[in-house]
Amino acid sequence: MSIEEADVSRLKEESKNLQKQQLLQYSQAIISATDDLLAFVDTDYIYRSVNLAYCKKFKKSMDEIIGHSVVELHGEDVFYGSLKASLDISLVDGKSTLTEFTRVAPNGALHWIRGQHNPYFDERGNVTGVVVAAMDITDLKETQIALAKSQTRLQFMYDETPSMLFTINQQMQITSVNSFVVAELGYKKSELLGRGFDSLFKEEDKAALTDNIAACFSDPSNIHSWELQKINSKGQIIWVKETARMVEEQLFIVSEDFSEKHAISQKLSYQASHDYLTDLLNRQEFERLLQQLLDSNKPADDCEHVLCYLDLDQFKIINDSCGHLAGDLLLKDISDLLKGKIRRCDILARIGGDEFGLILESCPLSKALDIANGIIKQIGNYQFNWEDETYSIGVSVGLVMINPEKYTLTNIMGFADEACYAAKEAGKNRVQVHGEAALDSH
Repeated sequence: MSIEEADVSRLKEESKNLQKQQLLQYSQAIISATDDLLAFVDTDYIYRSVNLAYCKKFKKSMDEIIGHSVVELHGEDVFYGSLKASLDISLVDGKSTLTEFTRVAPNGALHWIRGQHNPYFDERGNVTGVVVAAMDITDLKETQIALAKSQTRLQFMYDETPSMLFTINQQMQITSVNSFVVAELGYKKSELLGRGFDSLFKEEDKAALTDNIAACFSDPSNIHSWELQKINSKGQIIWVKETARMVEEQLFIVSEDFSEKHAISQKLSYQASHDYLTDLLNRQEFERLLQQLLDSNKPADDCEHVLCYLDLDQFKIINDSCGHLAGDLLLKDISDLLKGKIRRCDILARIGGDEFGLILESCPLSKALDIANGIIKQIGNYQFNWEDETYSIGVSVGLVMINPEKYTLTNIMGFADEACYAAKEAGKNRVQVHGEAALDSH
């Protein structure tokens, strides 16, 4: 080789070495600048290179890490517990792996480290070590742990809330339930998930339920509520008050069992509208229904209604001579007798001490007279027995046509009372139509 050729070869080699040094400097600069923890571990698990971030993280100088083993830095528990298995996959199998481990810092704080191990191959394709790229994920792990605890706590609260909680989709399929639903309705959770929500309700309530749920999906910003009848696994009826609101495209429903309160409410409502002695409607409910008929009635020739006012004859004599117990028993017997005489659509009530009211809907006056005379005859045939004595009573009846165009409720009740009084004055045990002469029932 000539001198010139030797010089050219030397210059090329120097240039190549210079480029390698520059590339190494660039690499070292990048490695030093990153927050990732970078290191090179040989096949004997000895550190051959680390960056400054690695040293800072583990509070060691490069001299304290380079040339020392992974066991020495992280301890036997960490090394044999997780790191060795991951390093061996890279060193033996030549594959990249991902591992996570915890270590206690000198100040006692627990740190989570996530490391990726990548095999390093020489020019012949042999693994000569592992490139380690690690990062501190303590904040992430603490967040995940806190979130998991929060989710566990929320799930516990969801399951242990003493209310039935449902989540349903737009197809009205149940997507989640809490434990209280299982306990209250008697179904297994697997039997409920995916099931149609409406299958838990009485047939006559399903249309109302569908309308309410449709309103929830069409108006998602508001809270909706309704009261309907659910059916448990044994077929028993449960009255529920449900409150619903959209949550992330699903409908969240809180279902409260208020069967007992509903029963009490129904009982109170019944007591408020019925006579305690005869179990008939009381005067207040009778007048409410009469007013409702007046408000809704449209005049028509084929739609006549009649009000009957019935006042027992001789009742006061029996009540005074035999006592109130006898009088109460007599009123109960007469009430049962009247119930058996009227039509299903008629409205019967006790409106006074010994007075009864009867609304005959869609009933011509001629038919009302037949009904009234039938009542007079049946009561006339009734015999009341008390302490070996037998008593007979009668009844006077006043009739008035219910005309919403001409009269108010007060007018109609007054006319009926007047007609009944006129029947008594005319000899009792007879019918008197308001505005007409007395008509003897015999």
